[in-house]
This record gives sequence, structure tokens and C-alpha cells, in this order.
Amino acid sequence: MPKLITLNSGKKTASGKPRKKVVYDLAEEAELRKIGKGIARLIMDSQISIERFAYENELGKGHLSRIIRGQADIKYCTLRTISKGLGFKNVASFLEAVL
Repeated sequence: MPKLITLNSGKKTASGKPRKKVVYDLAEEAELRKIGKGIARLIMDSQISIERFAYENELGKGHLSRIIRGQADIKYCTLRTISKGLGFKNVASFLEAVL
């Protein structure tokens, strides 16, 4: 289960609150990386760039890049957007192909 920790860097958010970070255990990190690699493979197989895929599916290029590197948690609606953009009927069939 991911944990939310407060960073002790002294840096604060725009609202003045301390910065926080989500920390995953090793199994969760490995799964996020595996999903990210699968997404990258499927995008490359469709012969378009990651930037183009992000643009066409209204995803932030930076966010998609962090997902691909396994550095971002993925919301269900983002998984649905990615899976539909890659031509899958639903998230379950997309995850089967990726995992």
C-alpha cells in the first residue's frame, strides 16, 4: 500500500504547505514499471511517438512520460484513456496485454 510522506527538504508548495511524496513498496514499484514498459511498447508498436499519442489522447506529455518510467501512480480514468487510445475495448483487456 502506498504511503504519503512529508519531505524534509524545506521546500513548500505554492500554498505554503510542506511538500509530500507517495512512496511505494518494491512490488508496487515493479508493477508500475511493468505497466509503463507495456504502455511504451504498445505505443511504439502503433508507430507513433509518445508525444503524438499524448497529444491525440489529451494527456500531458510529462505525465505520460512519468507513467512510462513507472514514476507516477495511474488513475483509472487515465488507464481508460490510454487503453482506448491504443484500441482496447476496456481496461481489463488492456491490462492483460500489458501484464
